[in-house]
Amino acid sequence: MQSASALVNSFWQIATRVSDNTFINKIGLNIKDDHTPLNTAGIPSILLIDYHYPSFHTTNDTLDKCSANSLEIITQSVLNYLYSIE
Repeated sequence: MQSASALVNSFWQIATRVSDNTFINKIGLNIKDDHTPLNTAGIPSILLIDYHYPSFHTTNDTLDKCSANSLEIITQSVLNYLYSIE
């Protein structure tokens, strides 16, 4: 969040309107992942990970484990955020 705090705050405000119990407003782990090079290059970006997903980064992390409801929530949240950009 430190690299793109304005983006995170803006996204979270919009995402909680889509699903107030999905996006919890608390600082999580500070990890380096796919978004790190973008932030380093000055392109604000965020990474959304559900750490409570038991198959995360295992051989069981396959498409059939994806929740249609979760995909709908994240898709609608991202679309709403993109539509909010002037």
